[in-house]
Amino acid sequence: MRVLIINGNPEGEETSALRACKKIEKAFPDHEFELLDAGSELRALENSFQSAARQIATADLLIFSFRAGSYFAPTPIHRIIALMKQTVERGELSFEGKAATLLCSAGPLSDGFVRAFIEDNCAELGLNFIDGFSAEEKALRSKEVLSAAHDFFSFVLWSISEGIFKTPRLLLEDFTPVKLPFADLLSVTPEVLSLSHGKSIAIVMDSAPGDSRLPAMVSRLKARLPYITEVLNIRDLRCCSELASYLRESIGRHDAIVCAFRIEDHSMGFRFRLLDDILYGNGGTPPVFAACGYLISGALSREGQLRCTLEACARERSGCYAGLACDETESMHSIDRLARSLHYALEHSCVPVRGRK
Repeated sequence: MRVLIINGNPEGEETSALRACKKIEKAFPDHEFELLDAGSELRALENSFQSAARQIATADLLIFSFRAGSYFAPTPIHRIIALMKQTVERGELSFEGKAATLLCSAGPLSDGFVRAFIEDNCAELGLNFIDGFSAEEKALRSKEVLSAAHDFFSFVLWSISEGIFKTPRLLLEDFTPVKLPFADLLSVTPEVLSLSHGKSIAIVMDSAPGDSRLPAMVSRLKARLPYITEVLNIRDLRCCSELASYLRESIGRHDAIVCAFRIEDHSMGFRFRLLDDILYGNGGTPPVFAACGYLISGALSREGQLRCTLEACARERSGCYAGLACDETESMHSIDRLARSLHYALEHSCVPVRGRK
């Protein structure tokens, strides 16, 4: 596979993110890596984009590497994306069949914004986007985080081989919701993985009486997972002093967690907020999972802030953000993709990165 690292640091500065990319290059000698230094060569690229276009045309995977500023990717990244779009508009370049991701140094406040920026532009370019990797500049120099970056690239290679990419954010003016029948959600494809012992998943849902759609999504996901799966409806619980320890022991003993909810008031609803307070806000040892994912019922395309918040929480509290499935469109296939991502994370023992103090 041909991998093109697009370095977007001003003046070609070698940040921890770029050094991490070079360590990945050494660790994966079977793949061919090239560097496009958009930082130091920005003026030359603006005068002539032909050589860069040739590099991009021959690459199978693009890695955007940079150090994020206050909520924004650096100027060279903005500029090279604009040049890429101009080249596509002129019909001189196509991104069909290509994938992209990012490896950057970013603080917790900048992280979600720069990810969304890269993801949205990749969608407009027609690039298949794979969720990226980030940590603070200092943390990216540690052995633990560099090892996690190595595992991240293995995940990228797996995603490409399996054709599992992140569902792009949807533009409202181009979007028409499609609701699949319950029968389609409950129908399980013939390929059901055999039960794998030693791992377990908690599916925590907030399902109201009479709601048949969310339980149908949960049933399909459970049927596609080769693990012991505990389903807990938090509407059945009442807040009490014993509940905190029960929830920590019940949910925290699992290797992965999936939160299933219907969008309410532009959020997961107050019950999940209460659960969050119990698990992470009242002392004790908070649970840390190998993977985290979401099952969502509602118009997620209208909830940009909620989606960024969900992704940030998943990355903070788990080793792998396995993605989400929403019944807004193509829910049956997105549930199956979520199941496969959870399976990968658990089988490869993804470990959370703790680089943000």
